Amino acid sequence: MIKTNPYNVSQIKKVADELRKSYNVPSDTFFPIYDYIMALCDADYLEYQILDDDNKFFAEGEYAKYCGVDNTIYVKDSVDAEVTEQSVIGYRSNFTLAHELFHFLQVQVLKFNFENVDEKPQAFCDPEWQANEFAGQLLVPEKYLNLEEEEIMNRFHVSQECALYRKLKYKTRNKGKNNG
Repeated sequence: MIKTNPYNVSQIKKVADELRKSYNVPSDTFFPIYDYIMALCDADYLEYQILDDDNKFFAEGEYAKYCGVDNTIYVKDSVDAEVTEQSVIGYRSNFTLAHELFHFLQVQVLKFNFENVDEKPQAFCDPEWQANEFAGQLLVPEKYLNLEEEEIMNRFHVSQECALYRKLKYKTRNKGKNNG
């Protein structure tokens, strides 16, 4: 297992909000993750490489991977095809790319340290948990989690799974806060 710098929900939310702001994407609309990654590539900050779905580079169940050594996001051909299509089918791929973007940010921008550990690290130190949290925060800002699932999916171009998970986590985190 890998452990990294602790980053909590508030810190990750701040990174997502700042990214939206710097790319001039209002909080009430979808974040064009593919376009953003391509802009980073065009500016030579990042590489993006498409590999065949059956490429042995990917572990089972893995759809994309950021490699800090060569500063490249590798994606399966099917993921790239889905995200460039930008239909409901591709909404899952938006989350995948946002997840990998955070790994890029961890290495290149935030300059996190990584170490191998024997036990699964606590969530705040788990780079995979952090990347999932970031993807959710970037794609579906918290203040819109009161919307119906279908509206979240359509407005923010996310899968049903993402919309439901974001709503559940938000509800769980805020349980009791309004019960004064």
